[in-house]
Amino acid sequence: MFDINKKLLDRTSVVEDGCWMFLGAWDSHQYGIVWYGGHNKGAHIVSYEYHIGPVPKDKFVLHKCDHPWCVNPEHLFVGTKKENYDDMIAKGRGDDCHRRGEDNNTTILTEQQVIEIYSLLDKGLTHTSIAIRYGVARPTITSINSGQNWRHLYERYHQ
Repeated sequence: MFDINKKLLDRTSVVEDGCWMFLGAWDSHQYGIVWYGGHNKGAHIVSYEYHIGPVPKDKFVLHKCDHPWCVNPEHLFVGTKKENYDDMIAKGRGDDCHRRGEDNNTTILTEQQVIEIYSLLDKGLTHTSIAIRYGVARPTITSINSGQNWRHLYERYHQ
């Protein structure tokens, strides 16, 4: 019989602060992921469900320790979307959510480059060719073109 706890524990290392570091696959935000129930699921969620119980509908599994890779059930608790957001801000992880453009330290492009991209899009260049020119992924150009990224420039450029 399949034992999800064994699968978690076989891929876990206990570190000094008592966190159980999940050593399996991680997503881009450093959350452990496991194949469970026919799809990838957060390892911390699976651990919570195994050790504590089902996650109530419309709730999230949060970390007391603030380590997304931790699956120690003693470090996990449930909260609403707002509580999750407030927890993130309280722990000082929300700064980039409020910074835009070049003030966001995760950005690759400059404002001038984004303005150039709008000009190239107006000239009919493809998203792929522009992405190659600027060394970014094609979806980055798509999100700029739709206003999903760099919204403040999109609104200024499309007035």
